[in-house]
Amino acid sequence: MPMPPMAGLTKILLFPLLPLLLFSAAAASSPSSDAEAVSRFQEYLRIDTAQPAPDYAAAVSFLRDQAAAAGLEARTLEPAAGKPLLLLRWPGRRPSLPGILLNSHTDVVPSEPKKWKHGPFSAALDEASGRIYARGSQDMKCVGMQYLEAIRRLRNAGFVPERNIYITFVPDEEIGGHEGVEPFVASKEFKELNVGLVLDEGLASPGEEYRVFYAERSPWWLTIKAKGAPGHGAKLYDGSAMENLMKSVEAIRRFRTAQFDLVKSGEKAEGDVVSVNFVYLKAGTPTPTAMKECSICQKKRTIFFHQHHNSTTKACFLLSFCWSVTSSLKFFRNTIVNHTFSVHSWSHGIVSLFSKFIYLEMCHWVCSVISRLMLLCIVTYWIRCSLLLSYSCSFVERGTFCHQAHPLMFSINKFILYLFQGFVMNLQPSEAEVGIDIRIPPSVHTEALERRLVEEWAPASRNLTFEFKQKGSVLDNFGKPAMTTADSSNPWWPVFEEAVKRAGGRLSKPEIFPASTDARYFRELGIPAFGFSPMANTPILLHDHNEFLSKDEYLKGIGIYESIIKALSTHKVDTIDSESRAEL
Repeated sequence: MPMPPMAGLTKILLFPLLPLLLFSAAAASSPSSDAEAVSRFQEYLRIDTAQPAPDYAAAVSFLRDQAAAAGLEARTLEPAAGKPLLLLRWPGRRPSLPGILLNSHTDVVPSEPKKWKHGPFSAALDEASGRIYARGSQDMKCVGMQYLEAIRRLRNAGFVPERNIYITFVPDEEIGGHEGVEPFVASKEFKELNVGLVLDEGLASPGEEYRVFYAERSPWWLTIKAKGAPGHGAKLYDGSAMENLMKSVEAIRRFRTAQFDLVKSGEKAEGDVVSVNFVYLKAGTPTPTAMKECSICQKKRTIFFHQHHNSTTKACFLLSFCWSVTSSLKFFRNTIVNHTFSVHSWSHGIVSLFSKFIYLEMCHWVCSVISRLMLLCIVTYWIRCSLLLSYSCSFVERGTFCHQAHPLMFSINKFILYLFQGFVMNLQPSEAEVGIDIRIPPSVHTEALERRLVEEWAPASRNLTFEFKQKGSVLDNFGKPAMTTADSSNPWWPVFEEAVKRAGGRLSKPEIFPASTDARYFRELGIPAFGFSPMANTPILLHDHNEFLSKDEYLKGIGIYESIIKALSTHKVDTIDSESRAEL
């Protein structure tokens, strides 16, 4: 049957569009549906990678499975023992071009489960609000999975990048990256990648626009110590340790207030000022501890319960003794009379170790049952202390253990004593110390700030000394401020900006990240790096209770990264040498 003229013309017109139609159809029919993508995200969130004991093995195993499903090459490196770094590669048509590195960290910060609506590793989805609650939902397991989901979509659509795309899942970012990215960037494996641009984590944005970061503040962590003559608590005199230190604290507070006022007024963004925060204050003379002579070794031993302890502290320890009272009377009698070591003494020591925590729990829900229990403990304790004064070293010396018989129990009780010790109230201490967290943007003259530290915050004339625990540099390896240019002079920036717009997003004014990320290690090498987490209309909850990310925002972020990866991987940019990278 002859074909109608219009039908033939239609086929001719549609033929050039066939590849595009096939591309769109493949994307639409991709098995990576929204529900499946959210499910995979939840599965990743449920892996407990909280510091200080992250389950890196489980995380890497899960991520390798996802990489295999997406058709990516995978290698596991170990910059430090027990700290796996997963390196994935999506080969490009022209591997000689500088590659794109998409970086994310697998570890998360600890949490306090009782202060969460849902368990921090439950990845619970609130159907009403669409929020996914989990530690790492913002920082930054979301971004790592968005990388993989975006690549999965692109591969299913038949897209092939021009340059190599690398994805790294790195350990220990939350504790500085010193056994993660820091040794990785110095390794032979990293140098062989020929990375031209790095994307790393950013922050959520409460507004409609996405935030992007081109630099970050460097941490200066330091302690200031003061010394002075001790004296009676009633005596007024100059140059005490506390007076010397508090003068410094006041000077630092004035500086902090001036910097914070610039942020409050809107004159500067948070990342543009020097932040100073006090993290601890240590001073005082510990309360002396009463001693009692052991009936066997004839040496003085520590007594926990003495006149300096208040009744509340005593009572919390006595909860442990209540458990002992319920044990066999015969066993208890044999222990006292025969002075023999028994399971009973071990149980008493172990429960004593946890009595502090029992006490903390009781503070939250006092009821009549507990009150009666406390009363029983107090009565039992005073009977014990009044009548049974001849415990030997094989058991308890009125609340203590002799190290000759039970060194472990002796150490445990010394630790408990430290937890509960008080301070002498009528003695001015001879030493005092404060810890400070300072964050410095790369635009600040560090020499001037260090001069202020020496002359005003910790002058030797006031018997003050300071010590850096960490002192990050604001310069890269070329001696220039560690910043990535975020304008048209950087060939990567217009491509990145346009890719976000094409996916329906908008960027706010580029900022300096207020804290520290692993991106700093790449910038130190002169490699351009942007911090970007596509989370709009989202409160900033990283490291906070009830951290969450909306399901819709997560899915939208996958589309954003799909556009970014596609644009950057096909961008025609010539090979950039080290000096040119430093300029960027």
